Amino acid sequence: MAGSALLVAAVAYVDFVTGTELRVFPLYFLPVLAVSLRLGSGPGSPPPPSARWPGSCPTGCRTDGPPAVTAVNLLVMALAFASVALLAAAQRRSLARERALSRTDN
Repeated sequence: MAGSALLVAAVAYVDFVTGTELRVFPLYFLPVLAVSLRLGSGPGSPPPPSARWPGSCPTGCRTDGPPAVTAVNLLVMALAFASVALLAAAQRRSLARERALSRTDN
């Protein structure tokens, strides 16, 4: 957990430094994958990086548009992170099932 929090902080810093010219959005998937593969999806999973996104670019993010646009962007990011987390958790369950089946004779 601490490693994924550090990874999110590192990506947020890179996101802040690069501004809007260079988007590093896909790098946020790395901590989501790490936590989902390690812990699965459930109540113990940390909030998605989209919850931290506004803090990573306080001056670089576009805020001159309507608030609804920012809300939709956050929603889309949250859905993307949730999708990756659910897929990684499903992969983890499938791997565990295959491991269990490989130890069982017919």
